[in-house]
Amino acid sequence: MRYLFAISILCLHIHSYAQCVVDESYSLNPEGPYQIGDVVTVNYTLNSFYQLNTNWVIAFQINLGNGWTNLNPTSAPINTNINNALGNGYWIWDLENTFPSGLEFGPGFRFINTSWDDYWWLQGSPNWGSSSTGPLSFSFDVTVNESCTPEDLYISINVYGDCQTGGWNNGDCCSDTALVNYDDSLFVYSNLNSGLDTSVIYCQESGNFNLFDLLGDNVQNDGFWTPSLAQGYLGQFNPSINTPQEYIYTVSDECNTDSTSVFLSLDNTESQPTVELQLCDNDTIVSLYNALNLNNTSGIWQGTSSLSSGYQGFFNPQEQQIGLYTYTVLNENDCQQSYPLDVSIIEENINAGSDYELEICIDDPGVNFYELIGNPDINGIWSPSLNSGYFGFFDPSANLSGDYTYTLSGECDTYQSQVNVNVIEVIPPPIVTN
Repeated sequence: MRYLFAISILCLHIHSYAQCVVDESYSLNPEGPYQIGDVVTVNYTLNSFYQLNTNWVIAFQINLGNGWTNLNPTSAPINTNINNALGNGYWIWDLENTFPSGLEFGPGFRFINTSWDDYWWLQGSPNWGSSSTGPLSFSFDVTVNESCTPEDLYISINVYGDCQTGGWNNGDCCSDTALVNYDDSLFVYSNLNSGLDTSVIYCQESGNFNLFDLLGDNVQNDGFWTPSLAQGYLGQFNPSINTPQEYIYTVSDECNTDSTSVFLSLDNTESQPTVELQLCDNDTIVSLYNALNLNNTSGIWQGTSSLSSGYQGFFNPQEQQIGLYTYTVLNENDCQQSYPLDVSIIEENINAGSDYELEICIDDPGVNFYELIGNPDINGIWSPSLNSGYFGFFDPSANLSGDYTYTLSGECDTYQSQVNVNVIEVIPPPIVTN
């Protein structure tokens, strides 16, 4: 009965309770931390509720952070251990209720007192709680809500007594501190993987290649490229069609996007000037590599004929064809760097004249051998030497009979003609006297 007021006062002087709740416990299954979609069962037990005949437990208020949804009761308290006939009743699940004190309640379990309208109805009230001191247990499920931002997953439970709801106007524990079951936040993270930023220098001779292969490991294959490329997520790059620039690969989900940059640039290999190599057709084997003045022996030769000895590129004018040969190496970007070399045979076209046979009398006037051999190219040398330089002035009275050679020297050979001279001495006839 709720009329032992003097005894209550005496107890209050002996005990100072911050709240009537004694020995609460709970469990969470599963335990946190949680991810979107997790369903968590909360089991709660109030082992004891301190009573002074002025304050009975009347409600369990469930407080949830914004990160929870789908609150669903799975078991309700049982009104056990009745200490007072006026404390009979049952527990209901209620989403919203306003108690006489103005306290807004819900969601949670609320006690419906059924004793007030019996024999004791004049003393009773439907806003009285349960006279049970415990244990009182219940459970409910909650689900982690879908969210694109971090949300509060706070869970706590308040135990309300009559004096808080207006069912009774006195009591030593009319303020209740909530039991915090869980106090954390949903960490919304993105497991999107668009790869790693990279830059690539490609070669003029490169074939088609996929940019997706440049992004690294475990990259999602449901993204797209900007600007667009062939082959969908593979991002096939065609050097003959596509432009060297930045390409962006993007993946997304309901909340986030993740992008990765691939910056493509074309190798700026400079064209090398063509080296001109002129050979004589009577030359021996020469190394084309030595003609390049290059310090890189890793290249290969290509041209109008195959060459021997690897990087040396031996060329034999009697075997290989003249023409353009190219020595190709890989530069620091693994792109081909070519060094062209044009091989030609020297065409001298030197005219040294024609051989000539000359008979001349010792008393004849002198002649220029140059005119006798057909006016060849000038500036040749006569051997034995003659006056007048390349004209080769021959004085029969001073020069002897024999072979006189006219020589012109070219880059590849010497060219000659001869004048064979026979100087005739004139023997005068004897003088006859009478």
